[in-house]
Amino acid sequence: MTTSSSLTVVVLQLVLSGMMFLPEVVRQPDDDTPSDSDFHRDFVCPHGFPAPAMLDPGDDITHVHPAHFRYVAAMGDSITAGFASKTLPLEFRGFSFSGGMGGANQHTLEWFLSHYGSKQKQGGAVGQHLPHTVDSPNPYKYSENDHLNVAVSSASSRDYPMQLERLQNQSLTLGDDGSEWMVVTIFFGANDNLRTTLQLRNTARTRIHCGSV
Repeated sequence: MTTSSSLTVVVLQLVLSGMMFLPEVVRQPDDDTPSDSDFHRDFVCPHGFPAPAMLDPGDDITHVHPAHFRYVAAMGDSITAGFASKTLPLEFRGFSFSGGMGGANQHTLEWFLSHYGSKQKQGGAVGQHLPHTVDSPNPYKYSENDHLNVAVSSASSRDYPMQLERLQNQSLTLGDDGSEWMVVTIFFGANDNLRTTLQLRNTARTRIHCGSV
């Protein structure tokens, strides 16, 4: 995949369960009811894990290491937008698992990657704002702090081109020379399933109605 800013982009269509590079968070084994601080006090890898990063992987993706990533981007629907991640019906973009900046109390992809290498990770959204949907006149009206999280609530896979164009435009603001790696999480599907279910239900109702005439 190529962006207009010539960034090298890795597309990961997955949730990061079982990702081989994720280190372990150390707990206190004797605590019956560990506090939140117990889970976030240390971030320690076992000896020899993960494997050290090559100094320069070039354009060979098989040698890319978490330390090589500079930018974190995300495309998707309200899940990626962080809608209602807390108690209010807002988009808590900073809490998005794939597109938020995160922190010690909210583990996101950018937060995990920030523990590898010396490169400062960029692209994760911060803060929260009112939601906008794909039917809004401007789905990105409140997106000044969304950065490379271009997800839109209510989006389905058919909205991928719109979000890709937005990501390309946002990438132009990075001032990158094309030598840095970007990881992009693409997470659509929930609204595709909902639309299919509604179509099947409406089709079934029509058949029942016609059969009863």
